[in-house]
Amino acid sequence: FPPDLCSRVTFVNFTVTHASLCSQCLDQCLRAERPEIDEKLSDLLKLQGQFTLRLRQLEKALLKSLSDCEGNILDNDEIIKTLEKLKNEAAEVQKKIDDTDEIMKEVKTVSDQYMPLSQACSSIYFSLQNLHQIHFLYHFSLQFFLEVFKTVLHDNEKLNAIVNSSERLNIITLQLFYLSFKRVSRSLLHEDRLCFGLILARIYIKHVLKNKPSIDEEFNALLNESQVTKSLQHEKIEGLSESQSINLAHLATKSGFRDIATWAKMNRQLLVEWSRKVDPEHYIPRFWDQKKALTDIEESFAGLLIIQALRPDRFLSSSTIFLKVVMGDGIVSAIDQETNLSEILQTEVEASTPVIICCEVGFDASGRVDYVAASSGKPLVSIAMGSKEGQSQAENAISSASKSGQWVLLKNVHLATQWLLSLEKKLHSSSPHENFRVILTMDISKNVPSSLLRLGRIVTYEAPPGIKANLSRTFSDISSERISKLPTERAKLYLIHAWFHAVVQERLRYLPLGWSKKYDFNESDLHCGFDMIDVWLDKTCKGRSNLPPDDIPWNAIKSLLIRSIYGGRIDNEFDLKLLTSFVNRLFTKKSFEENFVLIKVFEGTKSKDLVMPQGSKREVLLSWIKQLPETQTPSWLGLADNAEHILLQQLGSNMTMKLQKLIVSSEVDNLVAEHELVGEDERSMLIKEKHSQPMWMKTLADQTHHWLTILPKNLINLPKKSQHKKHPLYRFFEREIEMGINLLEDVKSDISEVKVACQGERRLTNKLRQLMSELAKVILPNSWVRYDVSPGFTVTAWLLDFNERLKQLQLISTVLDDGDMTALRSHMIWLGGLFAPAAFITATRQTVAEINSWSLEELELNISVMKANDIKINLNKDSFIIAGLKMIGGNCIGNQLSLSDKMVTNLHPAIITWSQNSQLSNSKDMVTLPAYLNETRRKILFVVNLEFATSKEFDTGTVHERGVALMATSTHIP
Repeated sequence: FPPDLCSRVTFVNFTVTHASLCSQCLDQCLRAERPEIDEKLSDLLKLQGQFTLRLRQLEKALLKSLSDCEGNILDNDEIIKTLEKLKNEAAEVQKKIDDTDEIMKEVKTVSDQYMPLSQACSSIYFSLQNLHQIHFLYHFSLQFFLEVFKTVLHDNEKLNAIVNSSERLNIITLQLFYLSFKRVSRSLLHEDRLCFGLILARIYIKHVLKNKPSIDEEFNALLNESQVTKSLQHEKIEGLSESQSINLAHLATKSGFRDIATWAKMNRQLLVEWSRKVDPEHYIPRFWDQKKALTDIEESFAGLLIIQALRPDRFLSSSTIFLKVVMGDGIVSAIDQETNLSEILQTEVEASTPVIICCEVGFDASGRVDYVAASSGKPLVSIAMGSKEGQSQAENAISSASKSGQWVLLKNVHLATQWLLSLEKKLHSSSPHENFRVILTMDISKNVPSSLLRLGRIVTYEAPPGIKANLSRTFSDISSERISKLPTERAKLYLIHAWFHAVVQERLRYLPLGWSKKYDFNESDLHCGFDMIDVWLDKTCKGRSNLPPDDIPWNAIKSLLIRSIYGGRIDNEFDLKLLTSFVNRLFTKKSFEENFVLIKVFEGTKSKDLVMPQGSKREVLLSWIKQLPETQTPSWLGLADNAEHILLQQLGSNMTMKLQKLIVSSEVDNLVAEHELVGEDERSMLIKEKHSQPMWMKTLADQTHHWLTILPKNLINLPKKSQHKKHPLYRFFEREIEMGINLLEDVKSDISEVKVACQGERRLTNKLRQLMSELAKVILPNSWVRYDVSPGFTVTAWLLDFNERLKQLQLISTVLDDGDMTALRSHMIWLGGLFAPAAFITATRQTVAEINSWSLEELELNISVMKANDIKINLNKDSFIIAGLKMIGGNCIGNQLSLSDKMVTNLHPAIITWSQNSQLSNSKDMVTLPAYLNETRRKILFVVNLEFATSKEFDTGTVHERGVALMATSTHIP
């Protein structure tokens, strides 16, 4: 706060701290479970206060007697008697205080039994406070948690007929964790529920378990997996991938796994066979040191580390096993438990607490509210928001219903975010009828006030995954009259469109492989497509009962789907090609032929094809949908079968980053709050900071020392006066090196300042506090992010990557300093290691155009990937060599593309050549592929045309559907 404000006001800190909340929860525990102890404690505190007050009164009486005495004190008998009396009373009071101390020891003994529960309560609440860091929707108030705790203490059916205090304490503790998870998880997206479960498991191990297993070091190893780099010395193990060998070497640096490399060599065949199992998490070999006896929890966590290293796609499943070992079946089963909306509305929330139902875009859960209200006999008023009339109707309905006890359902409140602020004030100030409820439905949106989210009870709904569930939802909303309307071909077109919509939506689960970004494909697109089909069929059939497939306006239907209904949302050229591929394959007259194949691979049956059903009635289509399996392989969506592995690995890596952010944030915020220094001058602050450092600050000081050793001392700039100043490549690298120098200076300066501050030798400014907080929480400071990086980078991983980029620039600086620009052409450039790789491609294009006096517009890029045994590199004046490219879903040698079952293939160095359009091959068997910067697929560096290795394999649609693409760098995909 500014000084002028601080001088005018008095700050009163009512912030909840770990200690205060722990004390509050302990008080409630004793009051509910041990009322006699709570009464003793209250009485003792009262007596101690009275005794202390009496002693002070006696001291004052003694001082008054002495001050009133005249002459010699020893000659005054009255004073002697008074002193004797005061002495006896003081001794008596002191004796009573000593007696209360004995009772206090008894009270403390009982209190200590409930202290772990109280500490767990405090840790759970502050974990809830940090959940907003992983998603903007997750806001929980202290009142929310205290209601959970109150329910566990006072409304716990499992405590009935249980008398023993220890048994009751165990039940209360387990129920606290279970009910906390149950009520919080219904507010979380499904992918975040397991993450929160692991947070609770860590708290349970730390505060509740009597024989606490020591897994702190293992937990740090789990969270720091993203810091594993290729520079780590390792030995390639035959049968394992490069990334698996690196991860194994990294695991060998941890205590308990020192002999894992030796074990892997001696049992290579067993290791390889195990790593290729479908469910390896259930058959983990004992890699760890067996000299030390491990508990079940320690064994399970060791297995989790091994799975993370060797089979990261099974990390989520292994995490579930660990959670089950620690917490039991209750929490694990609650992960997929259906939310009981009726219980929430009728028994859990009060009249002034809104229930906020958040849905994925395109999914409407308001029907569930209608059903609950109808089944419970509650009058319900529904109002659609988004207009001034809707806001006026909502205010009137709330005012009326709050008096009569009705329920009010406000739909799509994310369209009226400003009005929600007035609703919050209205609910705060009102005293509604006890049966009154207000339910808000909304799309998941950042614009909803966080204060309203804290006030309400959040319930999230996500559309069930799978094509079958998508088709079932679609046809449950279509009436028999509409689908049976003539011509009879209408029903089959509806099914084709519904299948297409399901595939388009399901591919969103496989981002960025399914689509390059999360497009807003929703039910409006689906119904708009149905309406468009109706218009064109009615216009074409002119009342006829049948319409030959040849007469269906396919081009009009396809054009509207590609250019408007679905394609209008797409801003990526290759996503549009993907959409076009699906539309052209499905919307064709061949779809009316018998046994038209929807997908080529259909697992679970002897047949390998899934064909279109024969029939046009709604009942026939619903029966066909019902017979589909509950789950499908990625091949149903046009993806390669290994896409599921990529998805699971990505989810596992994301969960690890979220865990790291939550755990570090919780520890840092706790210690910052406990060591906050207010109202001290600079000198005393420096002394206290230096000699009373919190643990996170000491850890950060050690970390800053390590970070400074990673970075080089300096970076040499190019000569300012050079004969090549006008050369495009010289100008490009001049900008790259200048940016590297500036960024290096700023990063080293920031780290050095943090190091000095952690050592207590510098005052903590607001800017420095923010920087220290970000670095301690493993958050990359925004001031460092001056070029595109993958979102998964931790601070250490980013610094290691930055150092490698600087090494390349230092080498290039040496080459250019010699003054020979032709030497740069044969120098291998790590494309993904440049700050602006797209600008490098542009610079090469300008260079070739300048050398040959060609126009930039007539140049096209050609790429040729070298073979493994290519030693001699022949480059012409129009060619350059780049390294570090990867290919997703395929492989490339020379200019020949082939599909691959591997997730990613590391390509050999490639030669890029700029040629005039007339010089390029115009082969029909060519496919255009993008080269993305990283796995996010947000930025395209360049586009190339490749030929297929064999003509039989050529299928442009298959290439786009499988998401085949080049990539310059990556963090998540091995």
